[in-house]
Amino acid sequence: MKKVIINADDFGMSKIFNEVILELLEKELVRSTSVLVTRGLDGQLDQIERLKEIMKRKNISVGLHFESDKKDVSNVKENIEIQSDSFVRYFGFKSTHIDKHKDIHSKEESEAMVDFALKNNIYIRNVFADYTPSRGNNIKTSHHTIFLLEESVDGIKNYLLDKLRDGELAEVVVHPGKFDPYCESSLNKIRENDYKKIIDLFPLLKENHIAIINQKIENF
Repeated sequence: MKKVIINADDFGMSKIFNEVILELLEKELVRSTSVLVTRGLDGQLDQIERLKEIMKRKNISVGLHFESDKKDVSNVKENIEIQSDSFVRYFGFKSTHIDKHKDIHSKEESEAMVDFALKNNIYIRNVFADYTPSRGNNIKTSHHTIFLLEESVDGIKNYLLDKLRDGELAEVVVHPGKFDPYCESSLNKIRENDYKKIIDLFPLLKENHIAIINQKIENF
């Protein structure tokens, strides 16, 4: 069977974005999200509690959306640990996965993220292949990574039907939200489009018997 992870990036960037992500998780239109712990979570504690409450009722996963300083990668291992510890302080448990967007800045950063995933036995988004030498079969990741904002719904459907083979896993990275006039995200204006694409994509997966899973370790 073909399998898909639909992960909502950027929980923690904006309370407006958070509301949309919480809605999608509640409806199980996505089954995982990744949290930015450096964006002022102290002002979002009510939404963190709602996320934790949804986790008690739904089979969802919550990971660390790592942020780094592209001008200085000398302390990337330490920064990952600092952000991981921050995640645990807010949520009370370790992240189920670690990921970034596409901006892996160096081989050192990529290797540090992979080493963190291996050490903690968690899933990592597959955007590091060009930087990291083979670590064997212990890396828990997908065969394909697709960014919803770069594709049409039909384009992703065709990709999953034609290129994704039985037994393979694709991660579809999504950035849902509504326009937040106080957020400086470069994706601010197009997050509503991602939200609409998710709604359209969900029935296509069901119709084509593509299983929707998350990054929990028992899925690997």
